[in-house]
Amino acid sequence: MNPDEFSVKQLIHSYVMSFVNTDMDSTNAKNIDYMRSCAEKDLYELTRSEIINDLTESEKQKMSQQIKQEAARLKANSVSKLLVESGLLALLIGLFVNQLTNFISLFVPLEYQTLGTIILCLIFLGLIFIVFNYLVLSSITKVLNLGDVNESDEP
Repeated sequence: MNPDEFSVKQLIHSYVMSFVNTDMDSTNAKNIDYMRSCAEKDLYELTRSEIINDLTESEKQKMSQQIKQEAARLKANSVSKLLVESGLLALLIGLFVNQLTNFISLFVPLEYQTLGTIILCLIFLGLIFIVFNYLVLSSITKVLNLGDVNESDEP
């Protein structure tokens, strides 16, 4: 018989039978048969529960690994999005400063250039600060709190 064809119950039965005394009289046969049956049943349940526990632990580890990989992927995506948004914001700020400089030198008379420049710079600095807070800081917060649940994210 091929060893692969044995079931767990057959293996347990063979194991228990190897310990049972074959020289038994008819009065003890019932008791020994009952004890053998109980021993086989207990060994089967014990073996089964250990196998299930091992499989459960294995599945938990696999799921934990998958969750970690997914979290790392999401964090990498968030960081790349943050870099793109920051680069875009820096480009827009640079273009804006260029245009502001041209605007000031062309349209503001020379005697008012200092005051006009200060006022415009303060206004645009405020706008840049607001945009920076909205785009970049909200992205950074999302990246740092990737696994946490925020009240603002809940429906």
